[in-house]
Amino acid sequence: MLYHSCWIFSLESYKLQIYAIEGMTMVKATDLHTNRGLRADLPTSYATYVDRWAIVVGVSKYQDGSINLKYADRDAEALYELLKTPSGGGFEEEHICKLVNEEATTANITRALRSFLKKPGKDDIVLLYFACHGAPDIDRPKILYLLTHDTDPKDIAGTALPMREINLSLKENLLAERVIIIADTCHSAGINKSGTRDAGDNSGEINRYTLSGNRLYVLK
Repeated sequence: MLYHSCWIFSLESYKLQIYAIEGMTMVKATDLHTNRGLRADLPTSYATYVDRWAIVVGVSKYQDGSINLKYADRDAEALYELLKTPSGGGFEEEHICKLVNEEATTANITRALRSFLKKPGKDDIVLLYFACHGAPDIDRPKILYLLTHDTDPKDIAGTALPMREINLSLKENLLAERVIIIADTCHSAGINKSGTRDAGDNSGEINRYTLSGNRLYVLK
């Protein structure tokens, strides 16, 4: 089989391969810790040439330093640089919205989801990458949030980004039918003392908020 393009992302905890061929996008993800593989084929007919867009978010440094992470910002920066290379997909710089540390506020991420995501066309490919803390509202544990740079851990509901905001933005603002979300987050007591993210803890909750028909594929 001949591929029009193949992108391989190797980050801290996984390797992601995206193969673009005429009429199909094939996604393969491998957990580097368990060597467990995931694969999703996104069939239907699409134009051979498409634009590529990405929102890349990484938060290691929080306003509340007690919840800082070690590698989230580094992973986001590495992915941003990779996406601009030919082997990483050749994303145009103006087609990538990168928000790292102090830039990754609730307001800025919301603006990216509501405004930036209006730009991709129907046949384009969109990648959303979030490396940060994830946690539920302590009073409403079924409601999951991404913890942005300016999140107050004592008021998650009032200051963090609800996962439903991502789903709503994809439904209302985005025309593209091929969307890949990578949410490299920890959950719940998930604000752990080691300063690392445990992506396995919140997969069910994240899937509940983001899976929508055949437009969206969540990889962990």
